Amino acid sequence: MEIKQIVLEFLKECDRKCEDGKLFGNEGLDSIGFLELLEFLEERIGIDLDLSEYEPEEFSSLDGFCEIVRNIKEAK
Repeated sequence: MEIKQIVLEFLKECDRKCEDGKLFGNEGLDSIGFLELLEFLEERIGIDLDLSEYEPEEFSSLDGFCEIVRNIKEAK
């Protein structure tokens, strides 16, 4: 399953929305929700997601976040 589909599945399960392609916001994730998303992805795709080398702006959008996750997955 594609990373973006997994993220959208998580958002749906949590009754959250990705408005205008943004992960965070009124209907989107808060900081706890984002940590839960990371844990969900780590379990689903079997890798450790260390975002410490990225700026928050880089993973605040759905597409940006998915690109980072794909890059980390390909590097493993």
